[in-house]
Parts: sequence; structure tokens; C-alpha cells
Amino acid sequence: MEQHAERPTRIWLLHGIGEGGSDVWCDEPDPDGGSLDVTEYVRADVLKALEALCGRLRMEAEIWAQEARTQKSTVHECYQAVTGATGEPGDWNGSRPVVERIKTLEAENARLRGELRRSEAIADELFDEKATLEDDLEEIARADR
Repeated sequence: MEQHAERPTRIWLLHGIGEGGSDVWCDEPDPDGGSLDVTEYVRADVLKALEALCGRLRMEAEIWAQEARTQKSTVHECYQAVTGATGEPGDWNGSRPVVERIKTLEAENARLRGELRRSEAIADELFDEKATLEDDLEEIARADR
């Protein structure tokens, strides 16, 4: 039996249009353009391939849906963190609340680093003053002996 390179993937059974009202097989759904009672048939191998594809696509969709839920949860947690757990009315603001909070924290960090540098300078001055006072006390103690 010879296999045809271009076998149709679908055929149609046209009801009641053959000789004596019999059914006729056709490779077009409605060859005359009339309104016919038609049943479509798909080749078994094509149907199995389509069912397998549907299964894979369904599984991919479920995976992507889970990914979306995970991302939504992550965004919600970020919004909770940057708003002090007061929440954000929705995620339509995208990354804006997070970016704004990071900028605020960076500014606060810079301010605190400046205060730390000033505090370190004051501490250095105090240690120098302490050393000077200790030296002065030692001189006074030697002079009193």
C-alpha cells in the first residue's frame, strides 16, 4: 500500500447528499457552498498529536500560573516591607514604591554615615583631650611630690 505524502488531516462526512440520500466522504467541509449536515473527522495520528500538544500546553500554563502567583506574592511582600506593613492598595504602581523606599533608605544611610564621621571626629578629639588631661594630671602630681 502506497503512502501519500500529502494525506489530508481532516475529512468530512456529508450526510444525505449521495445517491439515494446516502452519505458521502469529502475532503472539503461544504464543496457546493450549501448548508449541509456535515460531520468532521480528524486523522487519529493528528488527533493524538493535538491531544499531546494540548496536554503540554496545559501543563505549561499551570507552571506559568504558579510562577505568576509566586511573583505576585513576592511583590506583595515587597510592598508590605516598604510600607511598614500598612500595605499598598494594589500592585499597579509596579516597582515605584520599592524604588522610592530604596532611595529614602539610601539618603538615610548617607545621613547616618555623615553623622558617624562627625561622631568619630568628636571621639578622636575627646581621646586627644583625655590624653592631654592625663598628661597635665601627671605633671601636677609630680609637682606636688
